[in-house]
Amino acid sequence: MLSGTLVTIIGLMPVGLAHSSAGEYAGNILWIMAFALILSRFVAMAFKPYLGVKLLPDIKPTDGGHHAIYDTPGYRRLRAIISWAVRHKFIVAGAVVPFFAVSVVAMGKVRQQFPGLRPARGPGGGAPAGGNQHRSNQKRRKAGRGVAALGSKLNEQIMIRSVHG
Repeated sequence: MLSGTLVTIIGLMPVGLAHSSAGEYAGNILWIMAFALILSRFVAMAFKPYLGVKLLPDIKPTDGGHHAIYDTPGYRRLRAIISWAVRHKFIVAGAVVPFFAVSVVAMGKVRQQFPGLRPARGPGGGAPAGGNQHRSNQKRRKAGRGVAALGSKLNEQIMIRSVHG
């Protein structure tokens, strides 16, 4: 788990330390995530075992030793169920698959809690179905000419300022 933490931090370093707009945005996130991940590793490796030792009850020694602790009716029943499931793994898998299929179908019946407020924009540009593609292409070309004209005006301004200082 420590190696996964370090790989995550190292993987985020190029973006977090970059001198770019992405680096400016992700720089703080990198340090926050690195600190949180390292702290969580410390808690997982040092503090949780300590809590486990302090919170778990002391088991009173029994006459039969370790095996006598688990030789109760509840544990025997649990052991029998698990043993049956391991011996009959294909029956268990065959029983689980229909439940999974029913859950996939039932997900379609779940009401959407957070509907999108804006129409999705995808590779198609979000044009309505049955829209006029010719008109869309005309608008795109017109916008492109406007951007090109703006770019040439900016170039002229830069040239004028650089010549006249």
